[in-house]
Amino acid sequence: MREFTQRFNLSQGIKPVERPTRNGEALTVCRGLKPDNERLIPYDKIGWQIDPEEEVVQEFPYPQIYVGQRYSFLMTAADIYIIEGDGTLTELWGGMSEYQTWHVADFAEFVVFTNGLVTLCYPEPIEDFAEITCFQYW
Repeated sequence: MREFTQRFNLSQGIKPVERPTRNGEALTVCRGLKPDNERLIPYDKIGWQIDPEEEVVQEFPYPQIYVGQRYSFLMTAADIYIIEGDGTLTELWGGMSEYQTWHVADFAEFVVFTNGLVTLCYPEPIEDFAEITCFQYW
């Protein structure tokens, strides 16, 4: 039996579209691992569980849990909570319009959330430095 090594460019992450593309190496599914610059690394396991006393909606696909570079969040269809270091939930925003699942853009210093109707930033800026008016999905 002969060994061989094949290198893949994983810096692109998950393939943006599912249709076949010519000469475009990208992952279509990655379960149990996450792409790093040039390799696959194990994902970080979350050892936190929702406290039964917390009133959090648990219907598919909610709650969504996002573990970011600096902050961790739990998102339901209409509410966003921050997960504190001890696992408690603090509600940031509640009673928002339900539309689609939440999408998160993590910029380390701040995080932007959108569900297609509502766009939020955490932590909220001290002064209005920019206004996000529209997200375009390709």
